[in-house]
Amino acid sequence: MSLVILEAADARSFSQFGSLVREYMASLSFSLDFQDTDRELASLEHEYGPPSGVALLAVEGDRALGCVGVRRLEGEVAELKRMYVSPEARGRGIGRGLCEAALAAARRLGYASIRLDTVAEMTAAARVYEAAGFHAIPAYRENPLPTARFYERSLSEGVAAPAGLSEGPA
Repeated sequence: MSLVILEAADARSFSQFGSLVREYMASLSFSLDFQDTDRELASLEHEYGPPSGVALLAVEGDRALGCVGVRRLEGEVAELKRMYVSPEARGRGIGRGLCEAALAAARRLGYASIRLDTVAEMTAAARVYEAAGFHAIPAYRENPLPTARFYERSLSEGVAAPAGLSEGPA
């Protein structure tokens, strides 16, 4: 069975996206309550839907194995949020594919740059971000976590299509 990266386009695919985001949040050793996650989860289609956002799913068969969202931060700056790959699917390059697909989507949506925040403990994610051309920046949002890290990437640089993965609407 081949893995594809699909854009959430209907209630079912946004529900899959929401399930993965909840799984991600439950896996963390800290709370994201400071990010108003209840509001975010209640309005995923608004947060990560057209015209200013996208929710992407890594799907194999009928099972969603990973996700990432892109949303407007301000002006021509997007924000990459909620990148997550289920534990049983890790080590297959899915995170890299999701990140590359998110960059391509952000560029398609007209953004000039994209930012994200993470924590130092998420070393695999940091490797994906740095390999994708993100660089460390000062804090652009409030994040009370002591190991919070902030990254940005220009979207004027080339973005390759995810190797071995196809994209399309879910």
